[in-house]
Amino acid sequence: MQKRIISMRIKRQFLDKIISGEKTIEYREVKPYYRRLENDDISHIKFHCQGDYFVECEVIKIEKIKRPQILENSPYVKTPEVYAIH
Repeated sequence: MQKRIISMRIKRQFLDKIISGEKTIEYREVKPYYRRLENDDISHIKFHCQGDYFVECEVIKIEKIKRPQILENSPYVKTPEVYAIH
């Protein structure tokens, strides 16, 4: 399988948690911009913030789910469904 990487901007606080292993699932709102996440051929995501600070992660699966309880008070994710990137 050919490696297919997409790039996504992320806030530094969340990028640090992904790098440390504390955050293993990234959630994104179900909006037209993120429809590209529905492609089955995405193998990796490059999460980045300002400058050259980034991490490339292997995608295990991407699923569309009901917004989990942990995001109920999130100022960043407000849609009733989200993409969960594992």
